[in-house]
Amino acid sequence: MLALLLPIRRDDDFDRFVRYAGAMLEEQEGFIRKAIDWVLRDASKRRPDLVYE
Repeated sequence: MLALLLPIRRDDDFDRFVRYAGAMLEEQEGFIRKAIDWVLRDASKRRPDLVYE
């Protein structure tokens, strides 16, 4: 998840992140949830509408 952070900052690979995050939403591991949250928080600074969708 966090490996996609830099490409997302360059406005690339958000769709890939959404697929990965969607597959892991039921995961109970805290670190996975934090990684998803971290990427969404970072992406929302530049593209809040995309993250809201």
